[in-house]
Amino acid sequence: MKKIYIFKRVLVSLFIIAFLSGCSRQSQLESALDEYRTRLFRVLDIRDYPKPDKFNSTLPFPSSAELKVNIPDVQINLTEFYGLKHCEFAALVAQRNSALGKAQFPSQRFIYEYSLLQKFDSCASQIENENPALAERLLELKHIKKK
Repeated sequence: MKKIYIFKRVLVSLFIIAFLSGCSRQSQLESALDEYRTRLFRVLDIRDYPKPDKFNSTLPFPSSAELKVNIPDVQINLTEFYGLKHCEFAALVAQRNSALGKAQFPSQRFIYEYSLLQKFDSCASQIENENPALAERLLELKHIKKK
């Protein structure tokens, strides 16, 4: 019982020491940053430099709504899609229409859209002799996607 009490006391003491040492580093960070800024301006030979505001030293980032890009949703009918069966383009479209493709994260959707834009031209050139109207439609869809 006494060992448990001693263990708890040591544990609480270590926690308090860790907590207090974490709090004391803030002033060291500010002084190191100020020293870095001074050295940087000295090397760059800048005479008058503004002192940063302690509470407003970060850059203003745009909101997440401003960062989102709306990608136009284009569709082709089933007969057009069947005409693309020899292209890698058809595999990408089928992948996007699967259950996992519809629940993609934005980063995965970006990679998909980038890959899709790269495949438009090669697929259009492959089917141009067989179906020139479909090749023209693919290039039209590419133009819409690029906007």
